[in-house]
Amino acid sequence: MPKSPTPIAQTRHSRKRLVKPRQAPSPGQLLKGDLDELTVQADLAAMEAREALSERLEAAENAWLAARHRLQSAVHDAEAVLSDMRRVVVDLMHVMGDADQAIERTKSRR
Repeated sequence: MPKSPTPIAQTRHSRKRLVKPRQAPSPGQLLKGDLDELTVQADLAAMEAREALSERLEAAENAWLAARHRLQSAVHDAEAVLSDMRRVVVDLMHVMGDADQAIERTKSRR
């Protein structure tokens, strides 16, 4: 008894019968339906290209916005640190001035 083909083999065989390779028609053989089909394919390809480009542009814009936000935060943090350092330097100058005065008072008592 011959073996019956597997479902996968049957599907492949069916697909081969349904999808027949077409030869490229010469320019004179193109019909309106063929032109319409080519137009639709070109439009679909353009839509896919626009979508892919849009996705890449959106990703680049998101990366830029995130980097800009981090940079702005870093600038703000640096400004805060600089302001704190100025206050510390001013306080240190006052402490040094007080120390100089104390040293001068101690010298003058001798």
